Amino acid sequence: MNYLSYRKALHILNLEREKAVKAISESVQEAKKTGGEVKADEVYRDEYVKLELIDEKISELVTRYLINKATLRFLPTPPVSEKEGFWERGWNTGAYYLTDKGIAEVRGIIRKDMKEKMEIFSYWGGLLIGLIGAITGLMAVIKR
Repeated sequence: MNYLSYRKALHILNLEREKAVKAISESVQEAKKTGGEVKADEVYRDEYVKLELIDEKISELVTRYLINKATLRFLPTPPVSEKEGFWERGWNTGAYYLTDKGIAEVRGIIRKDMKEKMEIFSYWGGLLIGLIGAITGLMAVIKR
């Protein structure tokens, strides 16, 4: 999954979540008018399951993107286990997804790898620019 398809899917899920929040709010207000607070609480609990499902889909998407990015770079990822607190199983979908702690861990691993690659690039780039400058200076001295 590339970055653009990930962002597009995330945007679509966030729009879906916003619509669900708005629909829940409207349903609760309507229930509060017709049946009072007890009815509003029932409606909220019934409708909140839809919101939880969307949140799980978002978490699964973020997990899939980060794990895919780490795998493509041949980086280690936390083992799928709830013991360390990196993974969590969704109640609605049953799929495993990274917790906030797991997301931070995988992002940290990816950032560290990117930093190391940039340092290598900067080192060799600096050497190349220095070499070009030395050759240019040498050619200027020789032409005089």
